Order: sequence, then C-alpha cells, then structure tokens
Amino acid sequence: MTVKKFEILGHRLILSSERGEGYLKEISEFVSDKIENSLKLHPDTLKAVLIACIEIAEELYSEREKLLKLKEELGRKIDSAIKEIENES
Repeated sequence: MTVKKFEILGHRLILSSERGEGYLKEISEFVSDKIENSLKLHPDTLKAVLIACIEIAEELYSEREKLLKLKEELGRKIDSAIKEIENES
C-alpha cells in the first residue's frame, strides 16, 4: 500500500492506494485540475468543488455506460460465435 501526501487548494491530504505513487499523483492532479478549471468560472470555492465533483461523476457515469454497452456487444458476439460453432458440428 502506497501512502502519499498531496495538496489540493492549500489543503494537505494523505492518500493511499494499492496502485502506487504514480497513480495517486495522477488522480490528485486530475481532481486538482478539475477544481482549478471550475474556479475560473465560479470563484466560490465550495461551489467550484461541487461542480468539479459533478463533472467527475458525469465522466464516471459516461464511462460506465460505454463499458456496459461494450460488455453487451461482446456478449452478443460470443453468443453468435457459439451458435456458429454449434451449427458447424
């Protein structure tokens, strides 16, 4: 388990992950960038953080939808391939 200190908006955070320091750095920079971009449009810090959270959640849900569609498509292709193999037998 990797434990690392990061700073976001002047707040020191201790993050941990099984995936290593590089992963933690990438995630904290991603969140920090989202918040900083939000702050450009919304100077109220809390509002900017909440908007950044919503944007991150939107990305997560979008990626989940894509993954679900890919799984469904893969399932259909596997079923089709199985039927072809069974028909050849």
